[in-house]
Parts: sequence; C-alpha cells; structure tokens
Amino acid sequence: MAVLNIIHHFVLPSGTPAATPVYSKHMPDLVTYYPPGAPDGFSTLDFSAVTPKVLYSRWQDVQELFRDASGRELVSNAVVYVCEEVEIGGFLFKSDEGAIIGSDPNASAGSRQVRGISVSGNLRRTTELHKVWL
Repeated sequence: MAVLNIIHHFVLPSGTPAATPVYSKHMPDLVTYYPPGAPDGFSTLDFSAVTPKVLYSRWQDVQELFRDASGRELVSNAVVYVCEEVEIGGFLFKSDEGAIIGSDPNASAGSRQVRGISVSGNLRRTTELHKVWL
C-alpha cells in the first residue's frame, strides 16, 4: 500500500497561500512570526528589513522546563506548535485575526521572543512539527 503525504492548501489572512501538513487542522490559533532582527549598533534590533509571516499554530499558555542552546535550564511562558521553521531570537504574536501588528514586535504587548526550538518528525521524516518555547 502506498503512503500518501496529504497536504492541504490554505490561504492565510495576509493573502499568502501556504502548503500545510494534514495535522494543521489541530492548530486553531494564528500567530504572526517575526524573524530575528539585525543589530543596529545601539544595543537594539532593527526589524525594518524583516517580513512578518502569519502561521497556523497551537498556542498553550503553560510553563514548561526546557534547555536553551547553551544548555541552561529555563522556564517557558508559553509553548507554541507550528508547521513551519522559526528561529531562536524571532518573535511570535498571538492574533485572532492573523494581523500583522507593525514593523517592530517589541512595540506590541503581546509579542514574545522565541527562546527554544525542538523539531519532531514522523517515522519517514516526511512531516515535521516544530515545538517552540517562549
């Protein structure tokens, strides 16, 4: 029996079509993802060259112990499951409408920085789920 990799095509609120794995039907939340900004030389990050992206997700406001890239144990403020790759240092903003909140995620009270990432694949490595600690 052949195994089918079923992919649904969604149109995200920003108008950008995205191929999303079949398990995304269990991801009812929309988040706006901002990739890491570039240092501006004044101890802050510049997000003017960053293009935010709306992603389907499963957002859980739970505290969970995890290890960051340097091995330190930290406690998360939230755990988010997404279908696409995100980077440590980026920001996620929970949005019911999937709205882009502007050019600087630091200006929004609801945005949180990505502090840890884990990627889990199925047995054939045809589908990946990204777990993100904020």
